[in-house]
This record gives sequence, structure tokens and C-alpha cells, in this order.
Amino acid sequence: MSRFDGAYIPILDVSFIGPTPTTTAGATPGEITTYDIARQYDLFADFPTNPLNILAVANAFAGQLFVHPDYGSVDMSQAVFQGTYGDTAYYLIPTYPLPLLMPLTWIPVIGPIAVDMLDPVLRVLVEAGYDRTINPGVPTPANFLYLPDPVTLGSSLLHAIPTGLTYGTQDILHLREPGTPPPGVAGQDAYGIGGPSVTLPNQTPPPAPPVQTVAAPSTPKVPSATPTTAVPLSDGVNDSVIPSTSPPAPKQHIVDEPIGGSSSNGAVKRSASTADDAPADASTQSRPKSSGTTDRPSGAGNSNGKGGSSSSSTGNSNGKGSSSSTGD
Repeated sequence: MSRFDGAYIPILDVSFIGPTPTTTAGATPGEITTYDIARQYDLFADFPTNPLNILAVANAFAGQLFVHPDYGSVDMSQAVFQGTYGDTAYYLIPTYPLPLLMPLTWIPVIGPIAVDMLDPVLRVLVEAGYDRTINPGVPTPANFLYLPDPVTLGSSLLHAIPTGLTYGTQDILHLREPGTPPPGVAGQDAYGIGGPSVTLPNQTPPPAPPVQTVAAPSTPKVPSATPTTAVPLSDGVNDSVIPSTSPPAPKQHIVDEPIGGSSSNGAVKRSASTADDAPADASTQSRPKSSGTTDRPSGAGNSNGKGGSSSSSTGNSNGKGSSSSTGD
């Protein structure tokens, strides 16, 4: 919700603090450290540029109900690259149908058909409240004066009306599955008929975000049962004591030492050393004493995301990871 930086809603006790940074301390210029993933029409991640477009605002609030809580089911193969800004790469998950139309899908048979017919036209009107030519990483406040080109808007509407009728007819004739996203709102065409491509001009997709894999746990081996011979118990009266021929175990001094040779981080390791007065044993090899230091790799991670969205992603952290939000 970077559209309203500094605003405060007393009744909800909600403050708008603006966009999150797009720079990471210590990162190489041009290095991508954050992947920002947002769902289209999410109220927090994809609020309209012009709040006076009532249809677009109502659709965004519907997106808060039906789109925002469902980031866990996002299919990353559908993510469309938008562009990069600073150290952040932005991706959009297209939404179909419009959140405003989602309740219609609950009506059996005719509901999905009605959705396919209405979505092309309503999507053009909703997108009229967005300026999709702005990089999602650029902080953009609400613009009450933003209006799309009227010629482009009129042409898009004239094209969208017969397109919706075509989709509805195909649904009735069983030429397509009702309620499934048509080609006109998938991938680069997520902004609807007459809208720009999702990927901004002159943008090169960065490498795919790293995927952390976890090795499957190994199955513990079950020791095989060994037959044993029962030994009668003794009353202990006439038992003789046989002295042990093996030397006693060497004594160990347990010393708490700071990891890495410094106690500033509060982490310690334990090292064991053999006492000098331990009896010598020709059959036992001596072990070198611990040096008291351990080399540990160091890493840095800073949170970095955008807007107020939820992160799916690969984690929306300032180290390399994924977050789910754009300020667009």
C-alpha cells in the first residue's frame, strides 16, 4: 500500500509506511538479491493507481478476500516477469477471473459461463484504473488525475464485448471448459484486451531464484537379533572377582571455548583434552588436542520486499529469497 505513504486509519490502527527498500548493503551493483512475487488484484500488492476508479477499487477489495489469503497455492510456473529495480526482480501471478466475479463461479452450470462472458469487458474497465507502464519497483503514490487514453479504452471495449460473447458461446457448445482462463488473459495478456504486456520493455529476466533442497532422511538400520545363551543367575556368595586387564579410561577436562576464538557472539563449543596424569597405553593412539578454534562460514541476510504483500516464495528476505508483494 505504498500508494498512501504516511496515511493512518485510526479505526483499524493501520499505518502506511510506504515501499520497502530495493537495495541491499554489501550487494554488488546489478546483483539480484530479492524476488518479489505478487498476485494480480491483491489489495495490498496491486492497488489501483487512481483510487477514483470505483470498479477497480472494489475489485481490489474483493481480491483481498479471494486472492490475498491464497499465496500458499501459487503455481510459480505461471509467474510472469515484470522487470527489475535495484536489487529486486518483480513477478506477477495473473488472476482469473476478476475477484469481483469469483462469487458467480459458485452458481452451478450458468455461473462459470457468465464469468467467461463478463470478464473481458469488466477487465478492460478495471485496468483503466492502473498505470501498467510504471516499473513495480518505483514508489508510485495514488494519482487521482490518472486517466487512460480514451481512444485506446474505447477500442478495447469494442473488442472485449464480442470476445466475451464468443467465450460464452464456446462454453455452451462445449468447445471449451467453462471458467478456465482464456488465452486473452493469460501470461503477457493478463492486463486484458488492449492492455500492455506484463513484462516491461527492455527488461531481461534474471536467473531463476535458487531453490533449496532438503535431503530425504535415511532409514535407520535395525540391528539383527543375535541368539544368546541363558546363564543361570548367581547368589553372589562364592563369586570370585577377576581383575580387569585393560587400563582405566583417560580422564577428560571439558573446557567451554568461544566458537571462532571470540566470545562476543555468545556461542561456545566444547573441547575435550586428555589429562596429563592419564595412564599410558601402548595399544591406544594419542589424539591431537583441539586448537580451540573453529572456522565457520559467515552470511548476511537482510529483509527486503515490497509493499505489504505476503511472500512466497523462496522467502522475502534481503538475503537471497522470495517475497510476495509489489507496490504497484
